[in-house]
Amino acid sequence: MVLLFALSAKSKIGDMLCDLCVFAMRTLSFKSRQNIHDIQPNTDIMMTDVQKPYEMITDYITGKAVPNVGAEENRQTVERFLVERLGYPAGAVQVDWPLAFEIDGEHHRSLIDLVVSFGDRPVMAIRCAAGSLESWARGILAAARVAEDPPIPLAVVSDGRDAVIFESASGKKIGKGCQALPSHAGAQDVLLRHRPQSLGKDRIRRERLILRTYDADLVNIRSNLQK
Repeated sequence: MVLLFALSAKSKIGDMLCDLCVFAMRTLSFKSRQNIHDIQPNTDIMMTDVQKPYEMITDYITGKAVPNVGAEENRQTVERFLVERLGYPAGAVQVDWPLAFEIDGEHHRSLIDLVVSFGDRPVMAIRCAAGSLESWARGILAAARVAEDPPIPLAVVSDGRDAVIFESASGKKIGKGCQALPSHAGAQDVLLRHRPQSLGKDRIRRERLILRTYDADLVNIRSNLQK
């Protein structure tokens, strides 16, 4: 009940409660944490700057060397599935879609693991994760809602073997399993069936607060690789 009140409140106190309640829901605890707003989008990581024991692998979509840490193997599996099984051109899948916005006077930067488009229109935002997929659902919903105006239609969490699919506007779970992900042939139909409306300023602000809280729980090792 406290969380519902916080998400609906328009006052500054409501926003603070929103931040605190969402943070309390996160069960992952990390000893080494780096705030994701320090990440500079589109910054290339030089292989010579990477300190061992990180193993480098080649990203399936970009062809760039990336450290095989965290959920990176899961992301590579998702990328292959999108292209080889669902028929998306590699150019339709953007890796590390950058987000940047101001909240409470502070500039915040974030990244969406994968954004899949049909033509020039984003269809789904994907968080590649390990462990309990639905524990990441609220974060990717917030990201899909603030990434575009109107929001990206679908929000997905996947580990490459399983997936949970949400309608971004309502937050309703509409599919489960990688086979339930829309194919390239069906992407246009998704855009026709799911047409989210633009969010109001208050709603966008709340979603940004939620995304910032989820980002604080992410261990983004890429930000620590340049020494």
